[in-house]
Amino acid sequence: MQIKAITAISACLITLGGLQIAESMGDIKLPDGGDTPIKKPAIYLYSDNLPKMVNVRLDYFVLTKNTVPQKYLNGWKVIAHKDGHLTDLQPDKTNCNSLPTTFGFEYAQTACQANNYPYIYWDGDKFIKEPPKKLVGWSIKKENIKPFLSQKADELGMNANEKSEFVRYWSEIISNYPATDFRIYFLQNEEVDDWIKLSVSPKPDSRNRIEVVFTPVQPNTKSTPYALKKIKRQGFTMVEWGGIIIDKDLNKKQSFFDR
Repeated sequence: MQIKAITAISACLITLGGLQIAESMGDIKLPDGGDTPIKKPAIYLYSDNLPKMVNVRLDYFVLTKNTVPQKYLNGWKVIAHKDGHLTDLQPDKTNCNSLPTTFGFEYAQTACQANNYPYIYWDGDKFIKEPPKKLVGWSIKKENIKPFLSQKADELGMNANEKSEFVRYWSEIISNYPATDFRIYFLQNEEVDDWIKLSVSPKPDSRNRIEVVFTPVQPNTKSTPYALKKIKRQGFTMVEWGGIIIDKDLNKKQSFFDR
């Protein structure tokens, strides 16, 4: 099945297949071959006690050009602190002034200059496989997206910083998407691992991966809610959230987020 996804984890600009994506939101387009870009996976790392040196690597995945910190060079090397802030161990690989300042990247230049990052950011396309499908989920109108995401963030057990950025980011993305209703489901942990391989060394005591999937649907589409797994926080903890919008209409040629 061919699918079209727009995405931007706090986001990247790329033009593929003849569809221009506006610079103001820094988004990427699904190539005509059917690959599915993903938006803003944000990786939070919390050391258990003393600062911890951590290596993070994506496996079997092709990144787009924007990652924070630095261009992706076979992984990130950071020091994780107990409060969650990260120190880049390869600061010479990042030109702070060249980092984007578009939506989702507002923090990047300041974080780079201080070498004090709230999370690792990445986005990309050309997955080995399509995201797992679920028959359960929620049917939500666009105007209700923000309170819905806020409620789900609480159910997932996101902390204040994770929740604030998750809700801010996705409510803005969805509010500007040309659809009125969405079917939404969440992929968690093993489901995400099966789709996108991620290696973290040393291995976290609590490893939490969350990807939210949005699909435009007709109003009043039937939904089947289900229970989400709450984030575990014990010892060295990793929390990752990101997501995609899957749109079956590949022939809809329009420029999103023009401002």
